[in-house]
Amino acid sequence: MNVNVFWENDEALEANRRDHILKQLEIREIAKHVRDGMRVLDVGCGDGETGLHLLRQFEIGWTGCDRSHKMIDLASKALELASGRNELRGNWATRVSDVARPIVDYSYDLIYSERCIITLPDWPTQETAIRNIIALLRPGGKYVMFEHSEDGLQRLNEWRAKVGLAAITVPPWNRYLRDAEVTGLARALDDASGLAVNRWPEYFASTYYLLSRVVNAAMAQAEGREPEYDCLVNRLALSLPNMGDIGHAAKWVWRKYDDQH
Repeated sequence: MNVNVFWENDEALEANRRDHILKQLEIREIAKHVRDGMRVLDVGCGDGETGLHLLRQFEIGWTGCDRSHKMIDLASKALELASGRNELRGNWATRVSDVARPIVDYSYDLIYSERCIITLPDWPTQETAIRNIIALLRPGGKYVMFEHSEDGLQRLNEWRAKVGLAAITVPPWNRYLRDAEVTGLARALDDASGLAVNRWPEYFASTYYLLSRVVNAAMAQAEGREPEYDCLVNRLALSLPNMGDIGHAAKWVWRKYDDQH
């Protein structure tokens, strides 16, 4: 399937919704960086699930952008419904926009992406997108980047091999980031643009991947069935502390220096 067509397909929506525990972990991490009064940009907002959670908690100005017309339509309808019920504390807007090009004309206190940069085909395109996003930050602003790491996936596959599980492969519509690539870009931007990366990266869902992709998957294989996403073993990750550096979910925090740097 053509990659651009995929993101207008129902399969894309299902792919985003399937691993809802990972989504909960991402939203919990994003919320740590949100404060009332912030102007927030969601890059690759999908159906608007994260925006809805944040707007219910915080009085913010939230903008969601996505290259998929279908996703923006779904997000807009969900936000309109919640607004009509007076569930939202903040203001919101949505727009169709390609992350690989300049997105909007405003500056933001907080920008985040969830598995968006990895939909771009190669590192030069991904690097351009990251630079474009960072350029939208206000002084002191943060870009919290939740993307998938090939390095973390390799370490996860080493654990899976120990219990006789097949390696997890990267989907054809994704290109996972390499930690060294992001580190190299961070150093270049730190020298030239007054940027800092606070995490290099943080594998915030390591406990979850150990439980879900190793323990739960091994149990399912031994019982001759497919592993379930919504099971007790997986849900334990929402209560247990995070430990380790396995799994492809990674978090980088980019911060633009302010005058007090």
